[in-house]
Amino acid sequence: MRAYLIVMTGHLSDMQLAVGVDHLIYGWIFFGLVMLLLFWIGSFWREDHLDDTVSVKNLSQISPESSSISLKSTLGMAGLVVMVATIWPVYLGYLNSSVDVRSMPEISVVDPSGKWEVNPTPLTNWVPSYSGSPRQFFGHFYRDNKHIGLYVTYYRNQNQDNKLVSSTNVLVKDHDNEWRNVDSSRQNLLLGTEELTVNQNHLQSRARKFLIWRWFWLAGHETASPYVAKMFQAWNQILGKGDDGAEVIILADFEHDPEEAVSVLHEFIADMKPVITGELQAVYGAHNQTK
Repeated sequence: MRAYLIVMTGHLSDMQLAVGVDHLIYGWIFFGLVMLLLFWIGSFWREDHLDDTVSVKNLSQISPESSSISLKSTLGMAGLVVMVATIWPVYLGYLNSSVDVRSMPEISVVDPSGKWEVNPTPLTNWVPSYSGSPRQFFGHFYRDNKHIGLYVTYYRNQNQDNKLVSSTNVLVKDHDNEWRNVDSSRQNLLLGTEELTVNQNHLQSRARKFLIWRWFWLAGHETASPYVAKMFQAWNQILGKGDDGAEVIILADFEHDPEEAVSVLHEFIADMKPVITGELQAVYGAHNQTK
């Protein structure tokens, strides 16, 4: 109810209310109203009196020793809870204090075999939208009559306004008048003996159609799921390996059937994925070596 009311307030006010600080204010107001309603409903089942079978005489038979043991157990458990709850904020402070805030090196991807040449003419004017200040590489490649766009976005020292997995990181913004994301799905790829799952999107404008494959890279781990990406990021941070992460996007155009682009994307990813992964690992490794 609370989430629904906040969303509807923003929707009906054309995103003028219930955003930013207003979101917190309205959120707590709705929270209070909902909790008041729940307490009122719960009051119909309240029990105001002790069971008649529990007499004062029975209560008086409780020994001071058992009462003391119960108190000690309660205090011990409370102390344990406080200790466990304190560990994580302290450890988070330690991790944040050990963060290297130096800037990342530039990311550059080229095919050492020369099979895929760099195309000085961009395949499209479309670019994904990311929040914060990540390091980015936008490159375009061609081989024979096959054309590919490559977008690598790398995050480090992530926070609320600068993070890899975020609802504000989108392929197409809501009010984009040129591009539309018309379809999304998951694809499992077999690259030799390696399997890779990617998110597949169909991107379309009035004149062009593109097929997109994209996935997350988290310090050596690869996944298409934002939830798994968050898990790897948290685990790496707990282990003191930093919060480095990137999203890799490749795209190819097609005229009628998206399958026209599948073979081109598959060929490029089979040839260039080791190069892309190696560049990401080099950026991450250089950071760790200087810590």
